[in-house]
Amino acid sequence: MAYPPGPTTPGWWMLYRWLRTPLALLDELSARYGDTFSMRVAGLPPVVMTADPESIRTLFAAGYDQVSAGEANKVLEPFLGKHSLLLLDGAPHQRDRKLLMPPFHGERMQAYGRTMLDETDDELDRWPLGVPFSVHAPMQRITLRIIVRTVFGVTDAASRERWVQRLSEMLELGSQPALLVPAFQRDLGPLSPWGRFLRGSARAAELLTQEIHKRRDEYARGEAGGHDILSLLVRAKDERGEPMTDDELREELATL
Repeated sequence: MAYPPGPTTPGWWMLYRWLRTPLALLDELSARYGDTFSMRVAGLPPVVMTADPESIRTLFAAGYDQVSAGEANKVLEPFLGKHSLLLLDGAPHQRDRKLLMPPFHGERMQAYGRTMLDETDDELDRWPLGVPFSVHAPMQRITLRIIVRTVFGVTDAASRERWVQRLSEMLELGSQPALLVPAFQRDLGPLSPWGRFLRGSARAAELLTQEIHKRRDEYARGEAGGHDILSLLVRAKDERGEPMTDDELREELATL
């Protein structure tokens, strides 16, 4: 099948523009080629972009035997791990999706509403009055504190702040678009972008692993009655009665 029309610009120049002004680039290409177009970016496989509602509907309605979203998301493996739901296709995707869905049932999400309100109120009390300030950091703190409490079940205030600090660090280090390109994923030491990300991810993974082991020990003693998402996932079993492994849990939590 032929790719839709798109620019014939050299891949290295497309990479530069994609990293520098991605939204402006997409607007420009959409205006020139229409709702669906392809582009070739150095270091990545050919990409097809679409804003056509009918095409989007077709993609979302396709069965897991028709499309390979996990294969397309392979570029995210260094960030999320090979067990992430976003990188799985076929039966493995179906298996993990069934394990992950119950904790996100509507009633369970409503039960987290009080936590969301409390964390938002606490953060709003710290906002300055009468002076402008950047809203990104405080909004991120609200989000991460909610995640730490509802997903990881960390209730101790000091531990919660340590978690927020670690997760903020990992997100900041991993948010550089250039790191999505395999050529830039080189560990040139602790001060290099990829080196800093790898070390930040390792620190966050250590925290996740400690929390997983804590929940497994509680569950083994019959004490794991928590309703946070981690506690529910530790207790979850697939159709064969098998629980998620530590690696699977850690990488799904990193994805969340």
